[in-house]
Amino acid sequence: MSIHGITIDYGPYGWLENYDPNWTPNTTDSQNRRYRFGNQPQVAQWNLYQLANALYPLLNEAKPLEDILESFINTFDSDYKEMFLSKLGIFTSTETDSGLITDLEENLQLSETDMTIFF
Repeated sequence: MSIHGITIDYGPYGWLENYDPNWTPNTTDSQNRRYRFGNQPQVAQWNLYQLANALYPLLNEAKPLEDILESFINTFDSDYKEMFLSKLGIFTSTETDSGLITDLEENLQLSETDMTIFF
């Protein structure tokens, strides 16, 4: 991930066609699946930790970096939920949204649905 938040990949890449959170194009990652599609938020967070480690000597203050890092997953989850619901035409959030998204993701995987075509 670059400083601009753009993922730069010089290795194997591929397109996620059928929805599968365990999919990885990287054959060297097939056992642990660290870089699988469903693990991208955790990989992004790890990248941000590395960036914070590099910035710390310049800032000499850990608290602002820690605050940002601690908020990442909640922010990601909230934004992902909003994006997913908007693709379904749902613009008002309710308590059942997370269950709806989970059920839909499970059905997309079971039916091997092309994610791009579905939306």
